[in-house]
Amino acid sequence: MGKASGGGEGSLYSCRAVVVCQEAERESMVPGAGFRIPSYSGACISNVVPSIALSLARNRNGEGWPSESRILELIRDLNLTFDPSSDSWVPKVITEANQIVLLVVDGLGTEQLAAFSNEAPLLASLAGTTICSVAPTTTATALTSIASGLSPLDHGIVGYRMRLGQDQVFNSLRWSYPDFGRRPASPGSICSARPFMGLDVPAVSKAQYSNTGFTRAYLGDTKLFEFRTLSTMVSKVGLLLSSGRPFVYTYYEGLDSVAHEYGFGDPYLRELRFLDFLVNELIAVLPPGAALVVTADHGEVVVPDPPISLDPRLESLTALKSGEGRFRWLHLRRGELAAAEEIAKEVYSEVAVVLSRDEALDLGLFGPDHNEGRAHQRFGDLALVATAPVAFLDPADVGPFQLVSRHGALTSAELDVPLVGHLAV
Repeated sequence: MGKASGGGEGSLYSCRAVVVCQEAERESMVPGAGFRIPSYSGACISNVVPSIALSLARNRNGEGWPSESRILELIRDLNLTFDPSSDSWVPKVITEANQIVLLVVDGLGTEQLAAFSNEAPLLASLAGTTICSVAPTTTATALTSIASGLSPLDHGIVGYRMRLGQDQVFNSLRWSYPDFGRRPASPGSICSARPFMGLDVPAVSKAQYSNTGFTRAYLGDTKLFEFRTLSTMVSKVGLLLSSGRPFVYTYYEGLDSVAHEYGFGDPYLRELRFLDFLVNELIAVLPPGAALVVTADHGEVVVPDPPISLDPRLESLTALKSGEGRFRWLHLRRGELAAAEEIAKEVYSEVAVVLSRDEALDLGLFGPDHNEGRAHQRFGDLALVATAPVAFLDPADVGPFQLVSRHGALTSAELDVPLVGHLAV
């Protein structure tokens, strides 16, 4: 099958690797260390799919794929974050391929891949760059931005847990309310996304996720090719490529699951080795001219201690909590914003950035908004965005074990992800 092409940009960790999220109009660290603003118009996960679509249009000359003018029209009409005039960050593995498999690895941050590169030598050697995730750096928000090319504000899934209505917090991954007697919302009522720009892009998807509300929200009517084992995933990707499909999407969640339960210990290292084998198997089914492109939804941070319970004074002002442990939204009692903000900054300023909803929106944390503020009420009134390795407790959001590794905030470890690949010749 395919063989590695010569040249390219070199290792992900060479001097040519680019650390992004550098909007010219903002400092890269705002308002303090451990807090960055995603670069939605530049090297961001929301721009991977449109960059692939545009490169395929240029390389296939209209053969089995829309023309360049049509792709540019879709980018404009769908209000995607991608700026085709500022695409110098797009690696050659994308710009030179005539077929592309996009593998999204849940939880594969650039910093973790660099730190444990000996466990995944093939993956660490792939040519490419570093791009940024979205805010918050959480799977539901990030996967929807990857598939749709939209900012969180535009697609509407603005967190792992978000407020819908006045007194209910909706879990967007489980697609449920805490009150399981309440009927789950329809995907279209929450998420304004057109996956893969409405193009014919098959998704090779784990069978257990196929009929979930979240999958229907972020992948819409995308044709799903189900797998139950990873060998079958590879086989189905290979068959789709052999049939001439220009663009194939697939997703692997194992690394994130292991990190949540075990941190970066031995199970995580073994999972990285397994991931490296999976990448090798996917490369083996590439026909000449096809590329495997690997990216991620977010990175990870080890949080060694149990989540922090809110200061009792702040708790007394809080009616609901949403978000995630490292990007915790507080829904305050009416008229209590000023008092709550003062207490939060007094108590937590050394471990978190404290922002009101308006401040977060003014900073552009969640990207452009073409929905006239439709999603604004899904946020809380006050955010605690962790900058230290801590999380903030919500007793309504607990699982079968304490999470060891977490994500959601805007540190480099969580925000920076690889965009790398292999072009077969």
